[in-house]
Amino acid sequence: MKLKVFLLMICTLCLVTGCESSGKVHDKAYLRSAVIDGDSYTLTFFSDDQKPVKITAEGLLQARNEAGLTLGKEVFTGYTELVILEKADSRAVMEALLKDWKVSPNCMTVSGKGDFSGADPEKLEGEIRLAIKQGKVPECDIITVLSQLLTERTASTAHLTPEGCKSSAKLR
Repeated sequence: MKLKVFLLMICTLCLVTGCESSGKVHDKAYLRSAVIDGDSYTLTFFSDDQKPVKITAEGLLQARNEAGLTLGKEVFTGYTELVILEKADSRAVMEALLKDWKVSPNCMTVSGKGDFSGADPEKLEGEIRLAIKQGKVPECDIITVLSQLLTERTASTAHLTPEGCKSSAKLR
């Protein structure tokens, strides 16, 4: 009798316990870079099997949610390495990046122009880091750029094209 009760408890325990899938790494899409052009967003992810996602949205939160629906996965923005601002209110966008997307303080925020959909974000980031090291462009992490915008109303940052980082630009 005790053996039967013990086996029933073990079986019940096995059926009740389970793993929740929402915490697994492969259940999320990790954002690597974003190109923000007004209300148009091009998002690139760390995973090689995920193609860039182009979305039209009224804000960063809606863009992240739309990307999640498109991909069928939650979009995680905490490791974002690069944000390219084309036609955007730089200050408002950067404040929202920190507040809503919670990007890393090391996230590079640069001015840009062109079609970046085929560009390799790792290569672009490397070119920016090299240009900073060579003194061609100023430091452009989001904290530095946003601090300048808040105190001086303009900020110097790298200017990026799909071919690379050649010069600096002013954000307003």
